[in-house]
Amino acid sequence: MRYITLFAILFALATCMNDEMLFNHFKNKFNKKYSAEEEAMRFKIFQQNLRHIEEHNSGESSYKLGITQFADLTNAEYQQLYLRPMKVNHEVPIIRHKELPKDDPTDLDWRKKGAVTPIKDQGGCGSCWAFSTTGMIEGCTVVDNTTEGGHELISLSEQQIVDCDKENGQEGCTGGYPHYAMDWVTSINGLCTEKAYPYTGEDDTCKTTKDPKFCTAASTLDNHYEVTVGDEGDLETKLIKYGPISVAIDASSWDFELYTSGIYFEDGCSTTDLDHAVLVVGYHNEATVNKRYWIVKNSWGTSWGIQGYIWMSKDRDNNCGIASDAWWGTGCHNV
Repeated sequence: MRYITLFAILFALATCMNDEMLFNHFKNKFNKKYSAEEEAMRFKIFQQNLRHIEEHNSGESSYKLGITQFADLTNAEYQQLYLRPMKVNHEVPIIRHKELPKDDPTDLDWRKKGAVTPIKDQGGCGSCWAFSTTGMIEGCTVVDNTTEGGHELISLSEQQIVDCDKENGQEGCTGGYPHYAMDWVTSINGLCTEKAYPYTGEDDTCKTTKDPKFCTAASTLDNHYEVTVGDEGDLETKLIKYGPISVAIDASSWDFELYTSGIYFEDGCSTTDLDHAVLVVGYHNEATVNKRYWIVKNSWGTSWGIQGYIWMSKDRDNNCGIASDAWWGTGCHNV
């Protein structure tokens, strides 16, 4: 019995030492700085997240978890700091697509066709809605079939949306809705480039209101439309024809917070209580439904997920609301 007790003590010490090593690496990688009191609390939370990662990865899930920039946060803190309610107020039907469309390609990836800008990072600002909006317009401008063959890929300004779009209850870093942002972009005849109006990750006064010559619009869109609510088949059709699509999803789970690879499927996900805007840029189809996925671009930097992306399950009853609030554009063009 004494040997068993000693082994348990040594194992616990080794685990703690390994946790401390991982925590130090985490702090260095993500430039985390705490007071002495907070450090102890953050280390305890980090350990809880490590145990969750280990338990999950030891099972037979279709995706893996790992140490992301959120590994020192509780799930409640993560939700409060990085997600914003984007609740769908209409009924979302379940539209099942088990049979693959015969005419659609097996794989589509708009990144390979030059229609997706590099991964961006919204930081601590709740501006996912602005990033989802610019991503859709950036891609639509390249592939839009309603213009003369598309235009070059230009990175557009999220900060301009954060600072200047205050219509329909848009609240900058506190949150907003992509489709209202699209309305606003059309009304002002386009967005400036990211280079001309760079991202700061903070609410600020609108530079173009103070000085109309601060920057010149680079790209715009004439119209935007909603994918048939809850219909992943329609999402696929519009993605093929019009390019990357702005979508809102339920990203509230502990696993989404710590996601690093694989096909993400969450049993408890909501199709109506959405809280994060992202960009669908492609998909992969197979005969087996569980192996199908959407390629989704996030705005949390390259340290989260698959170099900033997540593969979200496809054709599994609109999991996490991927098709509940999805928008595509037409008449996109560089100004």
